[in-house]
Amino acid sequence: LGILVGVSGVFYNWGMLKAQELYRKIPLLKETGRLLIAFLTAGVLGLVMPSVLGSGSGLIASLTKGEMVLGMVVLTLVVKFLFSAVSFGSGAPGGIFFPLLILGALLGAVFAMTGAEFFGLDPVYINNFVLLGMTGFFTAIVRAPLTGIILLFEMSGSISQMLSLSIVSVTAYIVATLMRSEPIYDSLLKRILKADTIVHDK
Repeated sequence: LGILVGVSGVFYNWGMLKAQELYRKIPLLKETGRLLIAFLTAGVLGLVMPSVLGSGSGLIASLTKGEMVLGMVVLTLVVKFLFSAVSFGSGAPGGIFFPLLILGALLGAVFAMTGAEFFGLDPVYINNFVLLGMTGFFTAIVRAPLTGIILLFEMSGSISQMLSLSIVSVTAYIVATLMRSEPIYDSLLKRILKADTIVHDK
């Protein structure tokens, strides 16, 4: 799981930054146009797939209660990732903290449900893997393993998860580092500073 969320975290960072670049490559698309795209996308998803909107608390509850089948979780994961890219790339307010936690939860659920369906894993452990997925994905993206461990430890309220949280978090950190993926907030800061420099030079 640590390897999966590590690689996925690297892909997430790449996808979010690439979405920003794609918006900027359209010269006629001003800030209002970018925001309009994000809001229209949210409106369509609100009608056809409302579970991918909002803070994601209801989505996590559905995962932990076993109300979703594997195929639906995979579809939700893909749609949530694409919607996050569309929203974040447009510059719409909202941030990436909650979306990345939800994506991590979905990755953990996909991993555990695949194990339960094809390899005999006891479905009772799906809840554990949801938390592990959130921790590992957060660490791979932000590159803050201790923060990820403490954050999800507080959410679970159980010390029994500490060892597994640590293993997944450290593994994801190592994988993302070996793949030379820069932490997402560092990348965003560099882009902001670069843009400011260009404006001042003009």
